[in-house]
Amino acid sequence: MSVIGQELVTTLPTGRLAGRALNRALSYRTEILHAVGGGLLDAGAEYSSIRGARETESGDLGTLEDTLEATWATSAAFLDFGRVIGRGVSLESGVRISASTLMHQHAAAPWIRGTWRFRPSWSVNASAGQSHQFSTIAAMLSPTAALELVPERATHLDVGIEHQGARAVWQATLYNRAEHDVLRQIDQRPAPSPDGIVDPKTQGLFRNSVRGFSRGIELIARADGRGPLSGWVSYTGAITRQTDVATGEVFWGDADRRHAFNAAGVFRLGRQTSIGGVFRAASGIPFPGHFSGSHGRLILDNHRNDVRLPAYARVDARVQRTFLASRYGATVFGEVLNLLNRRNAGVADGSGQAMTGEAVGFSRPLMSRSASVGIEVTFRR
Repeated sequence: MSVIGQELVTTLPTGRLAGRALNRALSYRTEILHAVGGGLLDAGAEYSSIRGARETESGDLGTLEDTLEATWATSAAFLDFGRVIGRGVSLESGVRISASTLMHQHAAAPWIRGTWRFRPSWSVNASAGQSHQFSTIAAMLSPTAALELVPERATHLDVGIEHQGARAVWQATLYNRAEHDVLRQIDQRPAPSPDGIVDPKTQGLFRNSVRGFSRGIELIARADGRGPLSGWVSYTGAITRQTDVATGEVFWGDADRRHAFNAAGVFRLGRQTSIGGVFRAASGIPFPGHFSGSHGRLILDNHRNDVRLPAYARVDARVQRTFLASRYGATVFGEVLNLLNRRNAGVADGSGQAMTGEAVGFSRPLMSRSASVGIEVTFRR
């Protein structure tokens, strides 16, 4: 059983509140594992009672008011079975059935996964399946909501090869995900029109009109941790392309990130002291909207998602030392996020200037350098 509470607050660069989301959930999950037929049967069910609220900016004073609020339930049941079928081949398959009372939606998601270990240190992995996403409060209850919506759905397929060496494991995976019935609210971003700039606050309608694909390669290598240095590195190269079947518009997906690199490592100085770091770097995602770029400025245009944020990079560092006693342990740590204080940018909600056609306020600065120290105490019997 679990209880979850969230409060998500959005502020503008000026510090003014722009929105708040509240989520509360009480959930129960039960699961049964049983050996049968030479394999393992896994079955279970879960139920959640959820309350959600969305507050948005009201008027020019920057005050917030409750605009959307709902209470609903989600439920799900799942069943899967896996076993070794001989000659280094194992197979697992199952299905998950879920439902939501927010708009009386339900979905069934089958999947299958297999592994072939053709040598002691080499294996091939493959999987395929479907997934679904139920509609949100905004799509269900907002003034621009639609009444006949279906869950978003995606079908994925991936194939990978893995090698387990003496000191490290590496894996390479090719994947493809086909998306259908993706929700889109039309005219969420300003766009030019023959009569001037379209106001996104007075336009828009949620509908399941987008389909597309995301495909690429993922490379991962990780150390086994038996020496003083442990960690992992990964690289992902991918493209995400989408089409609005209602309008015929073709564009790069809002989350189309072509390249992403991550590395994390911990160096242990004896048993009680360690130094760790994380490095992240990625190419920029598109500004979601109809823009073109000119001398560092955003200009309203007719082409969607053609202008991108600058590349992202960030380094985090952490050092810690543990002090041990007979009945407790204390760990003192210091951590610095964005160690180099790099200026990274994220997407924000902006506006279009009717006279100049310039789009302003569509990017915001992300976290600057932040340092913290702390102590963690562990008691044991």
